[in-house]
Amino acid sequence: MKTLRKSAFVLLLITIGLLAGLWTAGTAAAKETDIHDHWARAALQRWLDQGLLNGYGDGTVRPDEAVTRAEFVTLANKAFGFVQEADVRYADVAPQAWYARQIRIAAAAGNVRGYGDGTFRPDQPITREEAAVMLDRLLHLSELDGFGREAPFADMDSVSGWSRYAVNRVSEAGIVRGYADGTFKPRRNITRAEAVVMLGQGAGDIVLERGTYSACSVWCSRCWQPAGRWRSALHCSVNACWLS
Repeated sequence: MKTLRKSAFVLLLITIGLLAGLWTAGTAAAKETDIHDHWARAALQRWLDQGLLNGYGDGTVRPDEAVTRAEFVTLANKAFGFVQEADVRYADVAPQAWYARQIRIAAAAGNVRGYGDGTFRPDQPITREEAAVMLDRLLHLSELDGFGREAPFADMDSVSGWSRYAVNRVSEAGIVRGYADGTFKPRRNITRAEAVVMLGQGAGDIVLERGTYSACSVWCSRCWQPAGRWRSALHCSVNACWLS
């Protein structure tokens, strides 16, 4: 009887192990299928591998899902390695909310501001022009000379006045690109894939390898450090700069 019970127990363990293996494989397959044919697959996979982007519990990435304001600043903080917090409070950001600290970090970095009514609207989807403004502030593009030529998008007339200069600058810097029809679609909600690509262009892929390199702007006049400061590049190529 004991031998029979022992055999049944071993069989149960084997079955559980097989089922766990099948579940893991299914999750991995779901993740692969989710971005397998996506135009931003390479960038998404790189961010997943670096731990800068998290998938969902069902193993998907959902690259075409809209990004909220809270989610965007969280991605930006991770990409640039920001950790310093500002002492700011918004009426609609509860201290215990998962994004409260990320918003304080983004405020310290200087790339976000609240609304006139004292709110931040963390769960509101962020538009492409709003993302452009955040990146423009984060990278201090307005401080660089010679930037701001009119962006070549066919729908610049639909760009809001408050974001126009930022859109011009991030376009000229190669951080944002338009669609196949030549438009920018400023008021369209930005997707997870678009946010990753846009932030990757701004931060530079090298920032993802922290402590090894710093990302260099495409114009190659200044170099962005993960600590959040500009400095001259000692050695600079088209897409990367490094310090001797």
